[in-house]
Amino acid sequence: YHIESATREHRLVSPALPLPARVREFARQRGRILEGMTALRRAALRYEAGSAALQQSRLRWTALARNELLHTFGDELASAENPEATLPAAQAVTSWAYWDELRTAEGLRPAGASRVMATALLRLLGWKA
Repeated sequence: YHIESATREHRLVSPALPLPARVREFARQRGRILEGMTALRRAALRYEAGSAALQQSRLRWTALARNELLHTFGDELASAENPEATLPAAQAVTSWAYWDELRTAEGLRPAGASRVMATALLRLLGWKA
């Protein structure tokens, strides 16, 4: 799944929005991208260890995802109680692996998986409702 085709309609979420709105929109968009790449990601997992091209593609996806988190939630990540742990945790709960666990093992539909992702991200970012 090519990054360009996966992100063609993707727009960065404004960091000026209130945190809950940012998180909801971020999770909605990320969920759409992750859902769209699921079939190819599963196939790539079989060959990634032996393929430099697939490993490089995964590194590009990881960097893109990290940069999007930093753009959208930079202030919250920087002021987190433990920023060194919060960014990797935020990456984990917005990753394809987490998405696949929610969809496959938990049996959630895409909208439900997006809500769980949003809830986890809100908690990591220190939101107290």
